[in-house]
Amino acid sequence: MTTHDDARDCIRMAGMPHILAERLIAYIDAMETATTWRPIETAPKDGTRVLVLAEDGGKLDVYIAWHDEDGLCDYAGPIDATHWMPLPSTEVR
Repeated sequence: MTTHDDARDCIRMAGMPHILAERLIAYIDAMETATTWRPIETAPKDGTRVLVLAEDGGKLDVYIAWHDEDGLCDYAGPIDATHWMPLPSTEVR
C-alpha cells in the first residue's frame, strides 16, 4: 500500500460529500501519475521534452531528453535511458 492509497482510504472514510471526495481522489491520482517513473518504451516520440533516468558510469543520473530523428537525445546527443516522467509544470502560482 502506498501513501496515495492511504490518502484515498482516508478520504473515503471521512464522510465528506461524494463529489468532493471524488475530486480529491482524482487529484491524488493525477499527482501519482505525474511523479511516477515509467518504462522508456512509453515515452512520447513527438519531440516533447521529458525527464529520463539513465545509467552513466555505474551511477544513475536524470536528464532532460526528447525523441528526434536520431532516437532519444539530450543536449549532448543520443542517450540510453531506462525510464521517463513528465517535466514538472512551469506554472507559477
